[in-house]
Amino acid sequence: MSNSFASNLKKLRTETGLSQQECADSLGIKRTTLANYENGVSEPDIDKLKEIANYFGKTLDELMGGKLKGSPKATFSAVSEPAVPGIPYYNIESSASDVEIFNDTPEIIAAKISIPGFEDCEAALPIFGHSMYPTYENGCIVLCKRIRDLDVISYGEVYLLVTAEQRLLKRVQKSQMKDNVLLVSDNDELRNNGTRRYEPFDLPKKKIKHLFIVKGSIKRNQM
Repeated sequence: MSNSFASNLKKLRTETGLSQQECADSLGIKRTTLANYENGVSEPDIDKLKEIANYFGKTLDELMGGKLKGSPKATFSAVSEPAVPGIPYYNIESSASDVEIFNDTPEIIAAKISIPGFEDCEAALPIFGHSMYPTYENGCIVLCKRIRDLDVISYGEVYLLVTAEQRLLKRVQKSQMKDNVLLVSDNDELRNNGTRRYEPFDLPKKKIKHLFIVKGSIKRNQM
């Protein structure tokens, strides 16, 4: 493996604002493994190389080339402070229920949104589902700021949580289970049997790949 891969990998990671631990978690490897890749001590197999290239929005040739051209494509999974002013808008579905599964749509910036007072937000995306009604309605756009330290969660606030299988918009409360968070829906609609349609549920913190606090929303009144 050439030194180009090692230097390109480190360049891509640092330019997207990720720590080694954050990047390693997203790629499903140990931090020490990623460090060895960046230092040229070891090399990934071809499948992992393809995964790394896809993660940063690069081709294998670009990842392995001697000179990396351009900056990495901004993706929702590896969102960083945008070079161009405005909040990156990702036209990807996220769920205000507990059943929305990731689709195969590329997580590429579709537009930039400029709203005074929300300059610290790092992502905007549409929400689908009814579990957070009336706080956030189906089809509204939420404006989010990334939280990198899971130990500084403000309980009672609404967050967008990204796991390996789901994007969830929930109010995060303190769980009685150690190292878990309790995800609660604002919609208190009841079923015919008197139980809540959207039941609270626990989620282990270790399953959270990315966490964003919701700082505001955009609602469409008419088509």
